[in-house]
Amino acid sequence: MADVTAAGTGATGLGAPAARWALGFSWLLSIVWGGVEGSLVAPGAFDLLPYLTLFVGGVLLTTPGDQPLGVPRALGVAACSLATVGFVLATLETAADTWLGNLGFYLVALQIARGNIVIGGVGAVLGLSGGLVWGFSRGAPAEAIADLLAVPVIAVIAGLTWRPVLRRAVSLERSHRSEAARAARETAAAIEAAEANRAELAEIRQHVEPLLRRIADGEPLDSLRRDLEVTEGGIRDRIRTPGLQHPALTAAIADRRHHGIQVVLLGDGETELQPGLLQTLTELVQAATEGRVTVRVMPPDRGAAASVVHEQAGRLERTVLGPDGSVLARH
Repeated sequence: MADVTAAGTGATGLGAPAARWALGFSWLLSIVWGGVEGSLVAPGAFDLLPYLTLFVGGVLLTTPGDQPLGVPRALGVAACSLATVGFVLATLETAADTWLGNLGFYLVALQIARGNIVIGGVGAVLGLSGGLVWGFSRGAPAEAIADLLAVPVIAVIAGLTWRPVLRRAVSLERSHRSEAARAARETAAAIEAAEANRAELAEIRQHVEPLLRRIADGEPLDSLRRDLEVTEGGIRDRIRTPGLQHPALTAAIADRRHHGIQVVLLGDGETELQPGLLQTLTELVQAATEGRVTVRVMPPDRGAAASVVHEQAGRLERTVLGPDGSVLARH
């Protein structure tokens, strides 16, 4: 389904090609009906002119676009409407409902609906005033004048109502679609998070399950202590620093922990590190033979990307690395 946008409703649909075709078809039907009722059997100038002004007004009214008509075209529509009504009244003998005059009022009614409220409103007032003047000048009774102007008044009211009602309907539709889109995004995010959790749990299970089987088989916990510490540390690292979960680096960390070296990972867990930096971190961890190694990922606004601190035999060595893994400082 096509998206509903504010730009697409500025002309309340009257700037679409379908509107022009619909008015054109209605105009053709009016000619057919004029022939059926006999007004076009031997037409005079005033019999033909209303059809011409209706045609021109319809073309101007359905000018393609998503906005109200410009002032020149809007004035042209109002002029065609008034001309149509004037030509019809010039040939009308008694005050009564006239379908051709009503079509003239539809032009300004639809013009109001398109958004040219002031020009269309003025045109409607002038047309209705002309009908009143014509009726009273002919001495027509109030009921006959009411019949003459009833449909035009209803058409103008419909034009005034059309635009706000349509804008309200479109607003509700857009709100509904926005809510539906938001719900869809939230659902997709929840599904993605659930999939990520399942994948993470499956990965953790691969590391934990062998130990649990060894415990279930009765292997003494003392002999499992080092493996349990290494596995627990690996799971903790996955949660706290996922950005450091590189196969070579995690293997080096696990190996050092198996040899009794304490390895601690700190810093921003979401930062994606370059391959060169991961390689240097792996080499520095592998180089540790005793003590404690602390790997820290720096915040993005720092000049350095990471640091490695090695504590052994009461001595402390700190290596600062750039984003590409180059050594910036060692002290």
